[in-house]
Amino acid sequence: MPAGPIQELSRLYQGLSPAKRRGVLALVALEGVLVALTERDIARRPADRIRGPKLLWRVIATQNVVGPAAYALLGRRRG
Repeated sequence: MPAGPIQELSRLYQGLSPAKRRGVLALVALEGVLVALTERDIARRPADRIRGPKLLWRVIATQNVVGPAAYALLGRRRG
């Protein structure tokens, strides 16, 4: 039986050196922080200070590092 995608990722991760594993974990943590900060900003910012619907930006914000960057550059209205 072929391995599923989770098992394949686990196998690839296990094959990394300890330094590369730490790098992967650091990048995952950074992404989590960026998404959390973006979600917090969307929740606190009034809707009229955001370009487009808040729900759309919440979905976009979950897309790796590109989502929070897109929101920071395009989604927020400047003073």
